[in-house]
Parts: sequence; structure tokens; C-alpha cells
Amino acid sequence: MFGYARKVASVVIPGGLTDDENFPVFMAPDSHPVTIEAAHIIMNADIAASTTNYATYVLLNGGTAGTATTAIGTAGGTAGFSQYVPKAFTLTDGSGQLDEGEVLILKYDEDGTVTTPEATLVIEYVDGLGSTRNS
Repeated sequence: MFGYARKVASVVIPGGLTDDENFPVFMAPDSHPVTIEAAHIIMNADIAASTTNYATYVLLNGGTAGTATTAIGTAGGTAGFSQYVPKAFTLTDGSGQLDEGEVLILKYDEDGTVTTPEATLVIEYVDGLGSTRNS
């Protein structure tokens, strides 16, 4: 399969996040870049669908200091989340590469009022430039 072996990292995200909270979840190795090929978030409880009270999760390339804000992908929104059902992030074409030492940030964005449960973020990545040419 062209030598591209996907690796998986899982991170538990605490519940009770507040609007615009950033949570560092992954760092590219100091020796080489990686490409985020896919990502999913799995909630520990439902978040009801709503057009006024909803949550969106955004993956950001935080750069080496963790402060940059280049969006890689989003998940969630008005459709809500079902308990234990993985929700895929929609990745932005050409944005998935994390260079050496860059930090992947999960940003929680809330509209209205939402009680966030614990969740698990699952990140699929490859070393270097990925087979999907996402970056």
C-alpha cells in the first residue's frame, strides 16, 4: 500500500469545556513531519441537535508554540452528537501537515449553552506526506 502506514493516537477530552477553550492533543516528532489523515470525536453522552445551543470542535495547527490558529478541520455543529457514535472531522484540503515539533490543538467552540460530556479524540496520521496528499 505504497508504504503509508497509518498510526492512531487517542486522547480523552474532559467534559465541562468552556467556549473557545483550547486543548493540546498531539505533537509532531522533533525529527520529521506528520500528516493528519483523519480524525473522529466520540462523545460519552448525547449533545442534542439544536440551532441555538450547539458545539463545534476545531482541529488547529498550533505551530511550535501552540499559539497559531491554522484550522485543519471541524466536527459537530447544529446536528449534535450521539453517545458513542464517532463523528468524523471534515478536514480542510492541504492543511493536515504538522511540521517537526508543531502542536495539534482541539478548540471547543460553543454557541448558546451546551453541557459538554467527556469525549475521546481519535487521530489517524502518517509520517511525512500522507497518501491522501492532505498536506
